[in-house]
Amino acid sequence: MPSLLRKFNYANIVLHEIPVNQNIGVLSKTGEYKYKPWIGFIELKQAKQLPGAKPVKLEVHSTSLSDGFLSDWVKVEPGKHVQGCMVQEGVYAVTIEGEPRLV
Repeated sequence: MPSLLRKFNYANIVLHEIPVNQNIGVLSKTGEYKYKPWIGFIELKQAKQLPGAKPVKLEVHSTSLSDGFLSDWVKVEPGKHVQGCMVQEGVYAVTIEGEPRLV
């Protein structure tokens, strides 16, 4: 399972498949990040079929293909984001064959 790493002040927050009361930044049209509930990962094909789903860009520092803090982390380049899928309950990170999709 993949993982995402986001930074909040001095804290490193790892987001896993199973959400535990965490939030993630969603880029708004004004260029500011608004924080929404994290609800896990979703494959691109499934995300396209969700009624009312909206594609968004997520504020993520690094990604990993394994689940754990001591994983091999790959830093997201400046100006790049992980693609998200926002629904009423919160935000998913979109994956393609289990790998987070960068946009």
